[in-house]
Amino acid sequence: MKTNKQLVILLVLGFILLPRALQAGDTEIDSLVLSPNYITAPVSKNTGNTEYTISLKIYFDTDHLPKTGDTIKVKMDNISFPVKPELEKNQFVVSKEDSTNGVLEASLKISLRNQTTDIKSDNICLIKISGFEKSSTPLLMKPAFVYDEKKYFWVELGANLDLIDGLKANNLFGGVFYYKRDIQKIGKRHTNNLAFLGAVYESKALAFRSNEDYVSNNFIDGTSLSNISPDSIQIYKAFGKVKIVRNVTNIGILASPQIRLSKKLSSENGAHFYLGLWLEALWQNFSIEYDYTEQATIDTLIAPLNDLNLYRPTFRKENTSVDFATHYFGAGLPVYIQEKDANLTIHSMLGACNQIAASTQEVATNSNLSSVSRNWYAFYLVQFRLNEEQYGLSFSGEVRGLLKKNSPPVITLVLSKKFDLAKLIEFTTH
Repeated sequence: MKTNKQLVILLVLGFILLPRALQAGDTEIDSLVLSPNYITAPVSKNTGNTEYTISLKIYFDTDHLPKTGDTIKVKMDNISFPVKPELEKNQFVVSKEDSTNGVLEASLKISLRNQTTDIKSDNICLIKISGFEKSSTPLLMKPAFVYDEKKYFWVELGANLDLIDGLKANNLFGGVFYYKRDIQKIGKRHTNNLAFLGAVYESKALAFRSNEDYVSNNFIDGTSLSNISPDSIQIYKAFGKVKIVRNVTNIGILASPQIRLSKKLSSENGAHFYLGLWLEALWQNFSIEYDYTEQATIDTLIAPLNDLNLYRPTFRKENTSVDFATHYFGAGLPVYIQEKDANLTIHSMLGACNQIAASTQEVATNSNLSSVSRNWYAFYLVQFRLNEEQYGLSFSGEVRGLLKKNSPPVITLVLSKKFDLAKLIEFTTH
């Protein structure tokens, strides 16, 4: 009878201890690895419940592996989160494969419930295994995006890109920018929805090249009257390709007040839609460059000055440029897309401007005319800016043109680096 009681007790203990919990001494843990090692919590309170799934890999010491059927219990310790996260599942059973390979991969489900406070900075806790207090790995809680108040005002330096002879830099780009969203409340909204974009910048558009292919012409230049008699002139006959490159360089000042139409704060991940005005002044330099390196002089004629008109020679065109001030007034629907450390801004605008038409640009530049008759035309503008905030990298561009026949668009591409203006001022004053 006593033997039967002992047997029953052993069976009961066996069922209680299976699956057996890991205990320090017979199993050792080398390291814990989380992927990702952070969760991005909503910035604002009262956002309901938020759930996350994180992969946890437990690497065991190869000389002290767990046994099949052992259980591990995950816990969170040293929590500094303003909102206490909860582990939906914290116990995992070691499989035969886990005990053989020495690696157990668990899927942790973490939830934040009834967030009652705003999250404005990074917080940390430790992921541990019960019974192995010395083995831990940190888990960060980051705000989904906190718009750093120092970063709405920045300096940008980089290069304008050109495609005329393959992708290459064609000009130094620089500017000072201000872009602050959710400044204050406009209308009946419960949250701030006013934004403002301002900028002062210098940039250069993509060069536009055209060719006069294999033309034959008679021309004279500064050497035509040298080393000959006073009543004669040298006329050169050339044949070949003439490259003509047109450039547009801008110095601009921009102001664009905007009202957010979508409900979410711009600090939250996702797409945000705005209604905005576009007020811009550009000081534009239009230039034309002529390249005769591929045109060969095939003959030289010496003609009397009185017979010059018979040969109809021309002077070779020289590089010219002219400056104009242009004004743009428009409206449109900007879009701002935020996703963790990256964001994309797209401005699509329509309006009126006094930009000179392409045909007038040609005449004014060739004749070096800084004052011509100006008309107002409808214009379109599509501008994008892709930012990576962690390293401050930016890729931007725009397509700008007139809603008028025979008016090719002006295209700009820029690769640049953003610098926090507040930090630059602090650096230069110390």
